[in-house]
Amino acid sequence: MVQGAGHLVHRYGLGGERMVKIFKKSTIEVWCTDYINNPKKRAEKDKDAVVVQLEASSTAKNYIVEVMRGNDYTLIPMTTGESEDK
Repeated sequence: MVQGAGHLVHRYGLGGERMVKIFKKSTIEVWCTDYINNPKKRAEKDKDAVVVQLEASSTAKNYIVEVMRGNDYTLIPMTTGESEDK
């Protein structure tokens, strides 16, 4: 879904920087602050989603998020220098 990041950059006018996925099984999406901060009000597929990283967009109250769904993953702290992709 890295192609999605390029689409977001074009659609939302986010300078030249792009969010880079950390996990193979994640997706990059645009969520508003209310959606991020109120998990109980999210769509069923997103209720247990974990936001792995978040970046402001040029649109007020919208953020580019990398999201992990399901429970078949392990988040590894960045301080170890390891990642799921390696």
